[in-house]
Amino acid sequence: MKDANTVHGALAITSNGDVYIGTSLPVDNGGTGYDTYAGGHLLRYRPPPDQAARPIQINAPCVTEDLGFPAGHEGIYALSADKKNNSVYGLTYPSGNFFRYDIAAAKFTLLGRVAEHRIHGEKFERDRLIGRALVVSNGAVFTSGEDGAIFRYAPSVAAIEKLTITVPADPGRTGYNRVEVWASDGGTLYGGTSDGYLFRFHPDSMTVENLGKPLIQYRVNGLVLAHNGKFYGVGGDPDDMARLFSYDPQTGGYRILGFIDVNHRPYYAWQAYRIGAMVIGADGTVYLGESERKSRLYLYYPD
Repeated sequence: MKDANTVHGALAITSNGDVYIGTSLPVDNGGTGYDTYAGGHLLRYRPPPDQAARPIQINAPCVTEDLGFPAGHEGIYALSADKKNNSVYGLTYPSGNFFRYDIAAAKFTLLGRVAEHRIHGEKFERDRLIGRALVVSNGAVFTSGEDGAIFRYAPSVAAIEKLTITVPADPGRTGYNRVEVWASDGGTLYGGTSDGYLFRFHPDSMTVENLGKPLIQYRVNGLVLAHNGKFYGVGGDPDDMARLFSYDPQTGGYRILGFIDVNHRPYYAWQAYRIGAMVIGADGTVYLGESERKSRLYLYYPD
């Protein structure tokens, strides 16, 4: 699409391999530009059968299908796919609408908001506290929102609901703290927050365990479960170098793995500051993608 100039954490893959992409204008900017914006579109990319065998092409067009948009004057802020129920769930910016896209019916449904009011602060601050990620667990969808609360959507109810549980935060900062990333071990959910905490969430008992801060910086903005049973994460302030860490759920121990620094002088030396995406490959390789003006892809090989 010609006006799709931003994709912010809005990628989801369904069970058949289709890739869903949510577009928007720039986000976390007080909603600037959205008054005259038609709306962020949901796009679908269907990889060809021989995709894995094709060489990487930088400037080749990626043909997508336009599925429409969930709400006018809203961008798509985050996405997650329910691979069992053939649905894609998302959040919009700047209003924090939670929506479902029914793939079979090709239909959007708005299911409430995760933030009704602006974040507490100065008058010029217009953003709402919207979770930057969603996760699907046994048919339910979880995210965070206003007042740092966890929100839950179950297909059996009419709208998303605000729970009494809040995500771990520094004292006095609950109303400014949100979930940045989610990961799962198959039953228990793990989350990283904008205040830099790692926590464990049990959907069955609706309880949260604060696992502490792996780094002294704010933001855990990447988290994956590796094949060795450990979680690997990345965090750090935007103007500081990104740092990698691991968490072993068996021992409860953290290990700080240092800067994301690839040094091959005299040919090149790359250092990552802002990591915007982190995933694990089928072979166990951890992929880290920058979100800078000139972004690079980093590979990490767990022990």
